[in-house]
Amino acid sequence: MLTQTLTHLRNYFAYNQKQDVSLKLENSIVALPESYDLKIGQYIFIRSDLNRCVCKVVAIDNDTHEITIESDTALTDDYITYMALLRVPRHIVELSENIALWQEKQGNNAITSESFGGWSGSYAQGKHGTIKWQENFASELKPWQRLFADISEVS
Repeated sequence: MLTQTLTHLRNYFAYNQKQDVSLKLENSIVALPESYDLKIGQYIFIRSDLNRCVCKVVAIDNDTHEITIESDTALTDDYITYMALLRVPRHIVELSENIALWQEKQGNNAITSESFGGWSGSYAQGKHGTIKWQENFASELKPWQRLFADISEVS
């Protein structure tokens, strides 16, 4: 959900962009040049022909200069052509987790109300039917939104 949240905000909190890279991604492991200074728990944005997502560094092998990453989207083995180092505020990570929990609770169901037995209930509604996470969390998302993305989104 973090990838979707940052994409919606057009704000990835990028501070160092590595354009025109060619890094092999295999089994969620990326071999990096020595010049990359990453920490466990840091977020990165990667783009390749098959991937476009925010990833979290979960392990670093200092001997081989390999990092293990995880993402909220499936990673496919490929060559990374673009990478940006991110400084995502803890509040945004927690907000993204809350959005995921809210979505799970709401389900992917277009039912707006139902009744059975002696019970009836209605679900949250937005301007165009069932409320979406962007509408439900709009007041919390708005202060972080940018007019233009802070990373190159062109593939």
